[in-house]
Amino acid sequence: MANALKRLGCTPDFICDDRDVTWIHRHADGDDFYFVAVPNKERKNLACSFRASGRKPELWNPITGSISAVKFEERDGRTELTLDCDPTYSVFVVFRRNATPCVAPASPSRHVKSIPVKGPWHVTFREPGAVNDIVATEYATLNSWTKNDNPNIRYFSGTATYKCKIENIKCKTGTVPMRKILDLGNVKEIAEVTVNGRTYPALWCPPYKVDITDAIDKVLSVPDVPSAPSLTIEIKVTNLWPNRLIGDAKMPDDCEWDDGSKSKGFPLVKYWPEWLLRGEPSPTGRHTFTTCRLWTADGQLMESGLFGPVVLEIQGE
Repeated sequence: MANALKRLGCTPDFICDDRDVTWIHRHADGDDFYFVAVPNKERKNLACSFRASGRKPELWNPITGSISAVKFEERDGRTELTLDCDPTYSVFVVFRRNATPCVAPASPSRHVKSIPVKGPWHVTFREPGAVNDIVATEYATLNSWTKNDNPNIRYFSGTATYKCKIENIKCKTGTVPMRKILDLGNVKEIAEVTVNGRTYPALWCPPYKVDITDAIDKVLSVPDVPSAPSLTIEIKVTNLWPNRLIGDAKMPDDCEWDDGSKSKGFPLVKYWPEWLLRGEPSPTGRHTFTTCRLWTADGQLMESGLFGPVVLEIQGE
């Protein structure tokens, strides 16, 4: 088919220099919308070519909804541009007939200062639906829960809350407007940040950064408060479910399983156990109950938690 299209003069709709990139194109009312997803683990530049011309491309951020301009060239009826891709990057590249002016590509913020947030971190672990924490601990150095000797942490699946307070953050440099960015570093899997009581939208992909300027400036605007405010930081981190299922698989069974012949080798529960029907906890101490056993005791644990390094970046605009 590719050769037939080439003989007919039909050029590819989208071309880039990375074979792993996925994309889709929608044409509506004379406008073209390309969604480009890049499964990159590191920051990279991606050269792209679109079968569209005569219109200025726009970059629509699928997370924030912001629209920005991008430098481009037109050649042989195509538009060529370079995407600056953060890890796990995705973007809408949009060609509109009646596009409204949008902001030019932003130049990198003038970096002024980096302040490490070292802790110690007080961390509490709470399972989904639970009223009380299952365990609490202190982390002087951030690392994966799977490295902890306490099985309630090593096999934990749910939401852990990290709390830390840092004193006397000096945020102003003369009259230059400053932005305060909290960079969480590496997170597995989802994080929700609260600073001085102000909660921000959840972070679910890299870079795990949040602009906390308003939370700090609110403290600075209060009369009789020193110009170097204190920050109370709370980070809720939620991981995936397999670790808890692997941990439970190390405990005695609390139900009867079939041989897996009906479900491609994955055992199924033969019948509902009485303790479950009575609404009681598992008699063997398991935390979960599933009707299909997808993970076993020797399964590979998934790194979970806040790894950092957590840094407060003070940036000039």
